[in-house]
Amino acid sequence: VKWTLAFEEVKPDAPVNVALGSKYEIVGLAPSPDYPDTDNKELTDGARVNGKYNDSGWVGVLLTGAVREFDVIVTLGDGETVYDIDKIIVNAGAKGATCGVTEPNLKSFYSIDGEEWTEFGTYTATDNADVMSVNATMEVATPVAAKYIKVNVTRPKEIGNLMWLGEIEAY
Repeated sequence: VKWTLAFEEVKPDAPVNVALGSKYEIVGLAPSPDYPDTDNKELTDGARVNGKYNDSGWVGVLLTGAVREFDVIVTLGDGETVYDIDKIIVNAGAKGATCGVTEPNLKSFYSIDGEEWTEFGTYTATDNADVMSVNATMEVATPVAAKYIKVNVTRPKEIGNLMWLGEIEAY
């Protein structure tokens, strides 16, 4: 009897987007009828938008003079499982898309119960007129336990009137 021993290289698992397919709610402002959120699924469908002005993947939120911020609250997975996350990415439209689109300032938060929130990270708009979309990344050194994430989206009154979001991811 002859035995052969084989070794296989074990590679670490790729990060998993735990927000993929998750339910969410936009609070504070509603999507524009011109850039609707089809079936409340577009922000967690796994499809980032790369800045094309007419891409149907954009969810557009029209900012008003009085209200220039809104929140997106994502229930991760089934809403029962606690996930360890260390990165949140928000795919958003930027100044290069023109037509009043503006890159957002972002603050992200996490929660176990969906009521008490702890700040996760921030992203400040770069206002780079050469890019049509950004993948705003907020990371922490040590993973945190979460069932929910919240992204607060803001922009000063004097800059732009339309926010485009394409995707929200959590890893």
